[in-house]
This record gives sequence, C-alpha cells and structure tokens, in this order.
Amino acid sequence: MKYIFLIFIGMVIAVHAQETEKVRIALKWFYQYQFAGIVMAKEKGIYEKYGLDVDIIERDPKKNNVLQVANGEAEYGIADSSILLYRAQGYPLRVIASIFQHNPLVLLTRRDSGLLSPYDLKGKIVAYQQGLDDAAITAMLSFAGLEAGDYTHVPHDFGHKKLISGEVDAIESYITNEPFKYKKSGHDINILNPMSYGIDLYGDNLITTDQEIKNHPDRVKRFVLATIEGWQYAFNHTEESVMAIKRLNPKNDVDALWYEAGMTEQLIMPKVIPIGTTSQERFEVISNLYLSLGMAKEGTLNKALKDLIYNPNEKPNELKRYLYPLLGGVAFLSLIALFLYLNNKRLNFLVQKQTKELKEFSEHFQKMMEIQQNIIVLTGIDHPEYANPAFFEFTGYDSMEEFFKLHQSVHELFIPMDFYFHTGKIKPNQTWIEALNALSDNKRIVSMIDRHHIPHAFTLSIAPFDDQRYILSFSDISSTMQDFIDLGQKATHDPLTGAYNRTFLESNYDRIVQKIGYHQKELCVMMFDIDYFKKVNDTYGHNRGDNVLKYFVNVLNESIRNEDVLIRWGGEEFILLLAVESDEQALKVAEHLRHTIETAYFEEVEHITCSIGVTLHNFEEKIMQTIKRADEALYKAKSSGRNRVEIIAGTV
Repeated sequence: MKYIFLIFIGMVIAVHAQETEKVRIALKWFYQYQFAGIVMAKEKGIYEKYGLDVDIIERDPKKNNVLQVANGEAEYGIADSSILLYRAQGYPLRVIASIFQHNPLVLLTRRDSGLLSPYDLKGKIVAYQQGLDDAAITAMLSFAGLEAGDYTHVPHDFGHKKLISGEVDAIESYITNEPFKYKKSGHDINILNPMSYGIDLYGDNLITTDQEIKNHPDRVKRFVLATIEGWQYAFNHTEESVMAIKRLNPKNDVDALWYEAGMTEQLIMPKVIPIGTTSQERFEVISNLYLSLGMAKEGTLNKALKDLIYNPNEKPNELKRYLYPLLGGVAFLSLIALFLYLNNKRLNFLVQKQTKELKEFSEHFQKMMEIQQNIIVLTGIDHPEYANPAFFEFTGYDSMEEFFKLHQSVHELFIPMDFYFHTGKIKPNQTWIEALNALSDNKRIVSMIDRHHIPHAFTLSIAPFDDQRYILSFSDISSTMQDFIDLGQKATHDPLTGAYNRTFLESNYDRIVQKIGYHQKELCVMMFDIDYFKKVNDTYGHNRGDNVLKYFVNVLNESIRNEDVLIRWGGEEFILLLAVESDEQALKVAEHLRHTIETAYFEEVEHITCSIGVTLHNFEEKIMQTIKRADEALYKAKSSGRNRVEIIAGTV
C-alpha cells in the first residue's frame, strides 16, 4: 500500500556520521501526552538517530508559542489550523506535518445545567480564549446562530472552579484530558464538540518558517520523520510514554495520562491514516470557514494558502485518493455548517421574510448537495427523508420512493462483515443511530453493495440536524481500506491460519498487558499444542495438515471473545492471551476450549486433541517470561498423557 505521509514516503534519508544539529521546538502547553511523540523521539534517541539534538521548550503562558517560531526563538513549533490565519497576517510560517487529524477543543457544561447543545447557550456566560486558536469554538457558536451579543464571553483562566461553582455556564476545554479531571472529582459534564456540528479542524500541526525550509530542507525532512517515528513508538509503548511524561511533569496524574493517551489516539487516528498526513484541499475548506467568520479577507487567505504546506514530494492523485475518503469528505464540513445555519435562519426569519441572505445560502446549499461525491442522507431513526444524487448513483435506485419498496432505513443496506459496523452489532434496546454514535471515528466504518453488486467500504460521519433527524455522510474508502487490511494482515497475521503472528505480539504486548492491568484483570497466557500433529502430516500429507491448522484456528475463534488474542507461535503451537478474574476461571476456560477441540469434527482427519499449558502474567515480569512458564505447563500436560490442561502459577 502506498501510504502518503506528509512528505517523502519512499525517500532514503542519509544521516551522515557527523555532529548532531541543535534545534528547538516550542510546545503549545506544558508536558502532556499531547506531545508524547516528541518526548519519546528525544527520550529514545530517535532524533539523535536522524542527526538532531532537539531542545523541547515548554509553553511560557506570557508568550505566544506560534510567534516564538516566527520570531526565531525556536526552529519548530506546534499550531492548529490557525496557522493559516497567522500566515494570512504575514508571518512566514508553514505546515510540515499534521499530527492531530481532529481538533481537541470543546465546550463543557455541567450535567445538571441542562445545557446540551450550543443552541442552549443564548444568554449564558461562556469562557474561552478569544483568539486565532479558538476558531472551532467561535465557529460552533456562530453556526448555531449565536452572535456576539447573544451570550456573555469571559476570558478563560485555565481553571475549572468557575464551571463547578456556576460562575460560568460553559468553558473551553481539551477533550483529551479535562473531562477526565471533572469525572474524577465527582462532577458530571456535557461535552459540546464542534465536530458534532460539522466543524472539523486540524489539531496539532508541526510548523516551521520559510527560512528554515529554504536554508535547511534536509533538516526539516529529518525532523518530521523522527517525530512521526516518535509517535509510532509512543502508541506502541503507552506505559513507557505515560511514565516519561509523568517524570517530566510530576503534576500530571497517571490515570489522567492514560485517559489522555486513549483520546489522543482517537484524534490522531494512527491505525486509519498515516501519522503526519495533511491536505491542501482540507485547508481550503478551513479557509472558507475563516472567511465566513470574518477572521480574514479572501485575498489574504488565498495568498496564505499558496505554499502553506511544505511537501516537495507530494503525489497529488495519491493524496486525493487517500485523504478525501479517510477524513470523511472535508466538503461535508461546510455542508453540515450550512444545514445548521439554514435551519436556524429558517426558524428565526422565514416567518417574517425570506431574506436575500437566506436565498443565497439556499442556492449554495442546493449546489453543494448536487456536486458532493460523498453519499449524503438526511434521515430519522426510522427512515430517510432525503438523499443526494450520489446515493442514487451508488444504489441504482431512481428515487426515494423506489428505495422504500425494498427498505425502510439506510442501515438495512449495511452488509454483515466482521471488520465493519452492521445491524448484528447493535445492542438490545439501542437504535442504530445510537450504536453508530457510540463508536469512535476510526471504528465508524460500514460496507454497502453498489448497483453492480460490488461491496464498498465507507467511513461514516454523523451529525444531528434537529432533535429527531441526522445527516449522514458516506466516504468511499474501499481501495485504501483494502490496502490497509491487506498490509496489516501481511505484517501482523499468519498467512496460513489468519491468526496473529509473533510480530504482532512483539509490537503490541506492552499495550495488551497494560490495558488488561489497567482494568484490574489478570492476563492469562495459554499455550496450545495439537497432539501428534506430526502423524497427521506423515499420514495425510502437508496439505491436509495445513487444513487442520486452519480449522483448528476457526474452532478456537468461534469459542473465544472478540477482545481475546490468538497467536500462531510456530508449527502446531498457538498462544491465547485473555483477561480473567482468577486462575480458577483460567482453568475453566482452558478446559472448555480443550473439550471443544476434542469434540469438533475435522473433515480431513475426523478428530484431534490438544494439550494446553496455562499461567497468569505477573505484571512485574516481561511477557516472554510468562510465555516460557506457559510452555513449561504445556510440556507438563504433554508429559502427563496429552489432551489435558496443566497450570503453573506465576511467581511474584
């Protein structure tokens, strides 16, 4: 698969044997997991490997961190989508990588306040920083129909007491860490997320100056590559990264950092889109948003857009192929904004008169609906009310009336494939809309069959239109999704059985161990060995032996939970990682699996048995020590006659 990092995928970077170059990066806040990739790139010597000696500068509240880069106090920095506005104001700043694909800024209200949406903030007190960096908040308020005089703005003091005490009704916060702090202190909150209202801006971008790019282009490339590698390391070694941040900023709470790590991963989306990916087209949509808010003039924005992104090796067609679908169709952002704007305008003014402004927006809206490549549907819980031409082109239906002859709801089109969301994954007493809303963005993926009976994969964006209706945008990611699945399968799965392989375990065991430990469960390691498997190969041949291995895995997969991890360890040996409450439960599960294998019918050989070694992981030991102990238990089971389970307790 041709992943498009912001720059230079496929390039060979030559880091010569020379003294490292000293550079500085200005953070936009104090040490948090938000900067884990940068921290780990320094901690693990990744920057040094790329010939860089990086000095990390924490935020000075008295200084503008973006201007620190523009003024030469640091060669590199971090800024959100407002970097476009800074460039429009004449600052020679450029984006060199987009790390956060979504902006973490939200508004929080107290649960008991009844303030559930931005529409409820009319006449209320709202605390946020009124600057270039807060466009997501001002845009959400604006598109909810609230003008400056409709609510009282007060500056944000970066504390939480004012919301708790009721001194303010809503307060700007980072969704990555601050909701956890309220919850831990016993205060329930509502989250008003701009993304839910079609305002989807970039979060943290790596930035530098025109001068740095002109004078040191190779250094810029190496800095970005090293930072991306640092983020990859951070996500694969979460506990180590959390503790590194804790050490650098002792005021951080470890539990809060774990929470932040999970939320950060949702905003960066490393499993869905390569870290560092950015898009000129998406910034053009963001530019239109800034223009509609009156934050800059069209001429200066257009000038700023030119050369905003430093990407000398960009492949335009590949970039569009990848980014358009995976980011949910950036044009959809404007569409949602228009929906909300029009709906609010209709309620306030349509009874009196249809203004010129409303007419212009209606025409713009209709035009946008017709030209959207995404499938867009306005729907209630029970049935859709409107769909754009792309929907009918894909499905082959001529009209909504024809659609209703066979279907009642859009979700009936979702086909049941394991990797995607479908009706079989809807919980009892849960609507399909609720089920979709409960998913994180990178898991809101569905599959539908087109008019030619070919299955497609889509990312699905969802936003409320009113109390009972929703706007859905389907972005086709079929080719990239298949590439992603194929690449992931090759890298982390055994090609014969489809079980995970050793590579997967080596790169993910830290995360698996910590996740189970964090939920106060025991990690059980079971090692399986098919009894007398050599006789199967000798008697029936290796082809039938391979079929036995594949069916063995199928039988186990049908008997274990989705969160359990089955690994082919080698030959006829397999490892199962699962969370349990106790060694008694571990033995019970192992015995159930042994019996399941014993009674299963294998077409090639009729029946087989297996031996199982069981142990529990001690969280103070390395996973390989645990696996060795499971292997010893397996040896004991085989030595005792096979087709049995043996356990060896872990040592503290």
